[in-house]
Amino acid sequence: PILLLIIFLLNSSMTGKTGNWKLVRDKDGIKAYTRDIEGSDVNQVKVKTTLKSSLAGLVALVKDVSSHKRWVYKCKTARTVKVISESDYYYYNEAEAPWPVTNRDIVTHAIITQDKNTKKVTISSTGVPDFVKTREGVVRIKELKAVWEFTPKSGGMVDLTFYMLIDLGGSLPSWAVNMAVADGPYETVFNMRNVVKESKYQNMKYDFIEEL
Repeated sequence: PILLLIIFLLNSSMTGKTGNWKLVRDKDGIKAYTRDIEGSDVNQVKVKTTLKSSLAGLVALVKDVSSHKRWVYKCKTARTVKVISESDYYYYNEAEAPWPVTNRDIVTHAIITQDKNTKKVTISSTGVPDFVKTREGVVRIKELKAVWEFTPKSGGMVDLTFYMLIDLGGSLPSWAVNMAVADGPYETVFNMRNVVKESKYQNMKYDFIEEL
């Protein structure tokens, strides 16, 4: 369907009145949920799975913006825009959309933190639509809030949770977006689970990330 497109990155814990999570897909060890969010016509998405990886490996993959074309759903272009520190950076993504829908793009501000007690890593991403000039023929995403949560378990396993809330902009009706809103996050997590196994990610170490 026409909107599987641009749901390529994102999510966050939102405030206000929210609906209950509804399971919309359960396949290959990955569960996807959606719920209503107060003030938004588009549903929030949550995707959960458990995989074998180091925490630094997952962080390395997300931080490797040039790799997003390999695993982020419908990602056409991805590049780093500005680096504040190893755990604070901005990156640009353009997502492909099937004709006649126009491609979407956004600059995202990502901040990586870790809980000192539980070792859970959180990557919080917020769209900053005015960070770079808009491009002709591409619709700028109005709002993007995304969160990766990596919670380590024994035996080198990690519980992964991904939240996304996105306003695609343009004239796409919210009811149509909601029909496919979980597809992109599900496919992103499915692809990520395979790519993160590569040694260049699993061998990565960071001073600001402590393993369990």
